[in-house]
Amino acid sequence: MTKKTNPPESEMLRQVRRWRREAYEAEQSHSQSERARRLRELADHYGLRTTATERPPLRKAN
Repeated sequence: MTKKTNPPESEMLRQVRRWRREAYEAEQSHSQSERARRLRELADHYGLRTTATERPPLRKAN
């Protein structure tokens, strides 16, 4: 008999939900200014805007 090495999809989804909940709770423990700073850092890292009034980074022409 062959034993399954991958957990069933429902188990994987349960783990992902738990990780997301734990990450959300950890994020909520930070101050609002700390959360805003971290959001700006992530947005800068990925080249995204955090508000509609911010300008996107300029891209070099090919």
